[in-house]
Amino acid sequence: MNYYPSGKFISREWWHLLLLFSLFDVAASQSIIQTLPGYPGTLPIKLETGYVSVGELDEVQLFYYFVESERNPVKDPLVLWLTGGPGCSAFSGLVYEIGPLMFDIPAFNGSSPSLLLNPYSWTKIASIIFLDAPVGSGFSYATTSEGYHSSDTKSAKDTYTFLRKWLLKHQRFIQNPLYIAGDSYSGILVPMIVLEITNASVLIMIILPANEVGYMPRMSLQGYMLGNPGTHLYMDYNARIPYAHRVGLISDDYYQSAKRSCHGEYISPDPNNAECIYYLQLIKEYDNYVTCYVWANDPTVREALHIRDGTKSEWRRCNKSLSYDEDIASVVEYHRLLTRKGYRVLIYSGDHDMVIPYVGTVAWINSLNLTIDDNWRPWFVNSQVAGAFPDCKRSNQSWNGKFISWEWWHLLLLFALFNVVASQSIIQTLPGYPGTLPIKLETGYVSVGEVDEVQLFYYFVESERNPVKDPLVLWLTGGPGCSAFSGLVYEIGPLMFDIPAFNGSSPSLLLNPYSWTKVANIIFLDAPVGTGFSYATTSQGYHSSDTKSAKDTYTFLRKWLLEHQRFIENPLYIAGDSYSGILVPMIVLEISNASVLIMIILPANEVGYMPRMSLQGYMLGNPGTDIHMDKNARVAYAHRVGLISDEYYQSAKRSCRGEYVSPDPNNAECIYYLQLIKECTGRVNIAQILEPQCSSPWGKRYDDYSKDILMPSQQEELWCRYDNYVTCYVWANDPTVREALHIRDGTKSEWRRCNKSLSYEEEIASVVEYHRLLSEKGYRVLIYSGDHDMVVPYVGTVAWINSLNLTIDDNWRPWFVNGQVAGPKRVFLMNILNTLVTLDIIISIVIGGGHTAPEYKPKECLAMVDRWFSFYPL
Repeated sequence: MNYYPSGKFISREWWHLLLLFSLFDVAASQSIIQTLPGYPGTLPIKLETGYVSVGELDEVQLFYYFVESERNPVKDPLVLWLTGGPGCSAFSGLVYEIGPLMFDIPAFNGSSPSLLLNPYSWTKIASIIFLDAPVGSGFSYATTSEGYHSSDTKSAKDTYTFLRKWLLKHQRFIQNPLYIAGDSYSGILVPMIVLEITNASVLIMIILPANEVGYMPRMSLQGYMLGNPGTHLYMDYNARIPYAHRVGLISDDYYQSAKRSCHGEYISPDPNNAECIYYLQLIKEYDNYVTCYVWANDPTVREALHIRDGTKSEWRRCNKSLSYDEDIASVVEYHRLLTRKGYRVLIYSGDHDMVIPYVGTVAWINSLNLTIDDNWRPWFVNSQVAGAFPDCKRSNQSWNGKFISWEWWHLLLLFALFNVVASQSIIQTLPGYPGTLPIKLETGYVSVGEVDEVQLFYYFVESERNPVKDPLVLWLTGGPGCSAFSGLVYEIGPLMFDIPAFNGSSPSLLLNPYSWTKVANIIFLDAPVGTGFSYATTSQGYHSSDTKSAKDTYTFLRKWLLEHQRFIENPLYIAGDSYSGILVPMIVLEISNASVLIMIILPANEVGYMPRMSLQGYMLGNPGTDIHMDKNARVAYAHRVGLISDEYYQSAKRSCRGEYVSPDPNNAECIYYLQLIKECTGRVNIAQILEPQCSSPWGKRYDDYSKDILMPSQQEELWCRYDNYVTCYVWANDPTVREALHIRDGTKSEWRRCNKSLSYEEEIASVVEYHRLLSEKGYRVLIYSGDHDMVVPYVGTVAWINSLNLTIDDNWRPWFVNGQVAGPKRVFLMNILNTLVTLDIIISIVIGGGHTAPEYKPKECLAMVDRWFSFYPL
């Protein structure tokens, strides 16, 4: 049933109830709690528990926890907090959300849990009443069976009565600013309670102008707060499909098809609309709380909390057996009415909540037609973006790849004349790691270039599982100019720095439990020349480009395999991230073309001259692919994750016609909206939108987004991910480290994680055509992106993959690690000689990943590649 208050008059019932109020006895009990099982010593907070009787005959006993503000309880706000459900105990809010206590989850072994203090408790700035409502929630109970029957309407009235009686017993808080707050299903109840208080306040001003507190406290209501609030049950649920599309859980084509065929109606579609039902079915296909049960059902805990004996046989965090009528389907009209009352309102939503997606919340707020004071802006905590609120030419050199040029035949003949100039060393110990390394690490140089003037340095780690059969991976880090050592210690390698223990001196090394070397042999290559410890013997040798780097890398791999012939038969994959998205497909094509020539000229596979590589495919993480398309996707991505408003995005899309990187300078409307968008996103760390934006200690090339940075962090004490990278500078420039790695003396005066001063020409603006050509050759492809990366947003990556017009084998599906969703993925078929082959091309999105994904989500990424190498579904 939908019930909307008119709010235009006060009924005779209210006058009658008001007279009865003065006759009511305040039936309440309260206890100060100084100690609690699980917490050592006396509680450093002021905690009170108790019951307040409500209902026509005081048959309902509502239990509460009250915590005074740790700052200034005399002046700080008083908050009444309700947890959702209906039927979930407010104790959940106290220990899992906003309260001063929390369980020591890591130390919990099944016995009595330990309690810790929550450093981010809202009680540091406010006094909070955590109320178990409606009746039957938590420790609240009724003295009669009829008393257990409740509903939205009754619960709102009972909660108002509770608050009135509680204030009569705690009159020192009557003057404190009062806020009603809650989350989830409480989004239905809170505005109803606020209206109850509002109507009562009108009567008090008429009948009790002197504020006779002994009978009726005049509450100092200032506003209300709602978190992830249920508001309009239909609108909330209907928003799940647009939300799933925004975060990449369903594809553009699924969403657009469902939107078109269902006409935006996903909850109750026309059962005769077969097309709509079909797409909705496709979309559909597509425990820390144990501690509170153990603790709250412990007899010593109940005694400490002064729970009345016999009132609750078993405490439940959420009681799903309530006798409760959800009689209010929407409270949008309550909000509309309350907006005229002058109350302050804070509504917040988690951007990863699909129960009540923020998309639906924004929609019903917009339906109120409020005047915007300030449009969408990001808000920050310690210079780290926490969310958004509304207050407010390079040459495009492509290669058709349809023939092999005479140059290739000439080079092939020269290959046989090359001497393999290489050096290699087995590393058994490293500064910072105690004892002998438990991995097999080799470092060395391989000479490339016309006269072997380029010396490419590498780190090679054998697979910890089965180096004879496991894949061989050549790994390149982005930049261009970023050392593969970054991949070894910060992303996918077996070692990592002990960041918490680093004090500025020589860093310590630890083993990475999620290293990809657990399932593969990996060569970490410092390329192009000038990167990491790679160098040239002549000044001309330092000049490089996309094309030259791809050829040099192929030459490196050929020579390396000649020196490591035991790995020639291993499945080979070329991999990299960021700017390496440009180079990897070029390298794969180099290998592919060479393989054709080898079969023609060296059918016996004369390994002494030309190894026939067992290339299976390639992997790309957060890959730069089409520089214009990648950067142009940032605006659409910013809209998807809520950094800019629908209005800004639609206006920019319309006026700029989808061109955001190089707009027409005479298009004033487009320039205006792009400036507004820049103001919204300028302080966002686009490498990981949820982390602080800080000044980088190294230079950037492809990842250079300094134009998007408005204000570098001025708080030196603030943690930034860039701070972690200081360890590699200290470590790699230590003379003992260089000696251990067998770095050639005098070749590098200073090691840099990313070398910005390369003499390098970024001549290839797009490699989409390379991917198109390679998709016809039968190689396996895995492309993954972090969903919090705005440097190379997954939106652009999905767009260029779709432009290849591949056949879809399996549409968007979530993939899981240990039962937890890790992201969505999509599988394509390959078109080889007009025949569909069931080898896989997979696009995977890693939830929570930044630029790049393995650094942020190592466990999930290891599971992803392990399954992929093994030909298992993700």
